[in-house]
Amino acid sequence: MKVFVSYSRKDLATVERLLAALDAAGIETAREADRGQWGENLIERINQGVDGADYVIVVLSPSYLESAWSQQELATWRLKEVGSDRPFILPVLIDAIDMPSFLQGRDYFDLRGGAFGPALQALIDALQRGESPARLTRSRREPCSTLTGAHQLEKLREEFAKGNLSLFCGAGISISAGIPGWSVLLKHLISQLFSRVGEKTAIDTRSSVVDVYQHFFNLPPVVIAQYLKNGLGRDFKETVRRALYAGDPTSSPLIDAICELCRPQRERKSLSSIVTFNFDDLVEQNLGRNRIRYRSIYREGQRTVSSELPIYHVHGFLPREGALDETQDLVFSSDAYHTQFIDPFSWSNLTQLNHLSQNTCLFVGLSMTDPNLRRLLDVSMRKNPEKTLNHFVFRKRYDVDECAQAIAASGIQGRAEEHALRLVETAEILEEKDANALGLNLIWVNDFCEIGDVLHSLADDL
Repeated sequence: MKVFVSYSRKDLATVERLLAALDAAGIETAREADRGQWGENLIERINQGVDGADYVIVVLSPSYLESAWSQQELATWRLKEVGSDRPFILPVLIDAIDMPSFLQGRDYFDLRGGAFGPALQALIDALQRGESPARLTRSRREPCSTLTGAHQLEKLREEFAKGNLSLFCGAGISISAGIPGWSVLLKHLISQLFSRVGEKTAIDTRSSVVDVYQHFFNLPPVVIAQYLKNGLGRDFKETVRRALYAGDPTSSPLIDAICELCRPQRERKSLSSIVTFNFDDLVEQNLGRNRIRYRSIYREGQRTVSSELPIYHVHGFLPREGALDETQDLVFSSDAYHTQFIDPFSWSNLTQLNHLSQNTCLFVGLSMTDPNLRRLLDVSMRKNPEKTLNHFVFRKRYDVDECAQAIAASGIQGRAEEHALRLVETAEILEEKDANALGLNLIWVNDFCEIGDVLHSLADDL
């Protein structure tokens, strides 16, 4: 019997006691070697480290789960386990934590408070008998009652109470209130361009022509946006603004929840700041209706006073009313994205990096696929010597039943639910590994409508 033990070095004293007890029981143990370079192939290193091991004991503590290294290793163990014939990860708790999402539902050994008595003996007995932990069953998921782990939520509350929490807002915030998404916005702008160049057909027909254009020429969205910027010329920003507000969007439960976090109370501070990638002013309008002072910042040199909540529009700003600032550029087309990449000292990049290095950041309504944002997160993580997971992002869980239906529809014969479970587990583990590598904790929700409840809960009891 050989057991590999994964742990945080901050828990070494407790781990040494555990290793001594296992050795005394005749169980051969191995521990991880010195950590390699950040970003190396963890799967290869773990395969080398666990060679011949029957089990992996994961010693779980706050220190373990706050470490990007440890989270990466744990996710790699779980990914390896998904592809194996039997489960082999044995969770051992030595302190109060939130069980990692891909280990929830699994039995664990509770050694919290130094309880090296019956619980430790149960672990030794299980190892000597060669028992396998029950495989996770997630084909049917219970609704999230707490929405996110208690300790994750508590950490966010602490940072919020200290005034250190910044919100990074993406398209999902505005779409929830009726702002058109990227594809709808592009379609509207193409239609406007066709009108300028002489397409005099009825609106319905023009819409069909736009569909053909997008499908037939099959250009990347940022390239189409560049064509639109070139074709619309000086009218580009005003045309985008009209398209944004065409449906008269106002608010949503998600924006209401954000506004509640922006309201300073006698017992607590408000958000430190909002960094938004959206052009619209829906958050500002709702703050104004709630008499919450703010300042919209969208270019270098703008400042706030202490009584104002700064809202940084790092991709540009198109307020519903008033004159547009012709000196600012919208990060909408390929040329603007190129500028972001080649100018590391741009106001937009420096603003984001400053928040990532100084504050705890909560990402809402973002897919986290923007190449420049990922680059900035990576830079911030590389400059983080402890490799701690300082930031948080929401992610919607995949539905196993829907995946099984897709598998069945694809023509794959038999065991659709089993294939779906493995696919979903693998996808979520890979997403968690990717987020951890960027310094992000994932907050899993079953539905996007739960995000507003999480935001409201941050201010509870403060």
